[in-house]
Amino acid sequence: PIASSLLPHKLQITYKDMFDLSGSVCAEQGKPLDPGFVHCDCEPALINSSKSIFQNALIRLCRFHVVDAIRRHENGNGLRPIINKNSAFKRFYHQLRQIFFFPIREWPRIWYLILNAVDLDTRSIPAVAVFLDYFF
Repeated sequence: PIASSLLPHKLQITYKDMFDLSGSVCAEQGKPLDPGFVHCDCEPALINSSKSIFQNALIRLCRFHVVDAIRRHENGNGLRPIINKNSAFKRFYHQLRQIFFFPIREWPRIWYLILNAVDLDTRSIPAVAVFLDYFF
């Protein structure tokens, strides 16, 4: 990485302040902070602040952190039994996991395609609602 920071918490305003401070330091050196891409973990506040500040940058998610977050939700929120028992959800879930390997700006379009490809009320299953609320 070009830069990394240790922050006290994961709030969007904290990430914005970090980017503003980093931008000021770069400006003092005569080098504007204008990245072509921002590589980050699966943290919604970081993603949102990156998108709002670096509007022309491509947001890339760390595959390790994405897979780790998915596995935590599978095992900790009761998704695994649903995946094993419900073939429609299993198909939906495996398609949905692929969305993380596309640029974030493509997610709404891909999400729409995935939802229209399955006959499943995803919000009626509490564990699924928790998973979708975290990631989307």
